[in-house]
Amino acid sequence: TNNVIGSTEFLYFQSDVTFTDVNISGNTLNNGTYGIISVDTLKADFIGCSINNNNYTKSVVYIRYTNGYTKDSVVNFTDCTFNGNSTTSSANNSIIELASNTAKVNFDSCTITGNTSGASGSAIKFAGALTLTDTVITGNTGAHAVSIPTNGTVSIGGNTKIYDNKNTAGEQNNLYMESAAGKIKITKALGAQTKIGV
Repeated sequence: TNNVIGSTEFLYFQSDVTFTDVNISGNTLNNGTYGIISVDTLKADFIGCSINNNNYTKSVVYIRYTNGYTKDSVVNFTDCTFNGNSTTSSANNSIIELASNTAKVNFDSCTITGNTSGASGSAIKFAGALTLTDTVITGNTGAHAVSIPTNGTVSIGGNTKIYDNKNTAGEQNNLYMESAAGKIKITKALGAQTKIGV
């Protein structure tokens, strides 16, 4: 916690990894390439982790292409919190950015609240497959809360909530589809507390 890093990612790994009950908070990255946490591996699990109050011009979590762009990576976040993080760059500036269109990222019972991304950024911006189960995304500031790319699919289940996220003008910007080709799938019965805004 509370590190100031000059010119490289705080965590950058290229082999399978599991983090359990790890606190990654209060860090500032001044001049890295991708994110405070850069994932470049086939499988990564974050379980019960707190990723809070980090600051970087680009992404806080950046999920890269793996093994020469030929393999599908899977990244799982379970019972994790993302709160109070900020990014400021005009590009690659989402809180959580999935750059690989072959990767799968799953959020289960996570809370993503109170984060501020750059003007064109999102709380979650992805190019692969995204699954949100029993996950709360609210109170974030940026272009959108979740940006669904052309031909992208977001899968939603359980008591997932995506609401009350706003752009810098104070307008509601929650679940955004870049084109009509984007898809929303229901992969688990929606609960009574489910709330999805646009």
